[in-house]
Amino acid sequence: MKKTLIGSSRVDEFVKEGEKVLYMDSTMILTPGAKDILRNRGVVIEYGPRPAVSCPAEVEETQEVQVESMNSLVETVVGLLRNEFGVNDPETIREISLKVLNIINSNKE
Repeated sequence: MKKTLIGSSRVDEFVKEGEKVLYMDSTMILTPGAKDILRNRGVVIEYGPRPAVSCPAEVEETQEVQVESMNSLVETVVGLLRNEFGVNDPETIREISLKVLNIINSNKE
């Protein structure tokens, strides 16, 4: 499995301005300098997948199931991109995930 080294010069690729949590998976390695930058910014390092986006309480149950399914799909796509194809750039992962969701949504209509 290919590893991604996150050094001090690459921190901004993985933590956007204003974010306070960096979610790390087993393919990512932080250098001590990157850890210092994150600590100085007040960013917490969480090991494991990014949690799924929760729905407001008033959302109907069927919509909740659809959101959970989409979150699961996105997590699967992200895992494939990282683990099978070595894609670790957050912006590239976001763009590809959005394209997959758009294709699925356009096929529903």
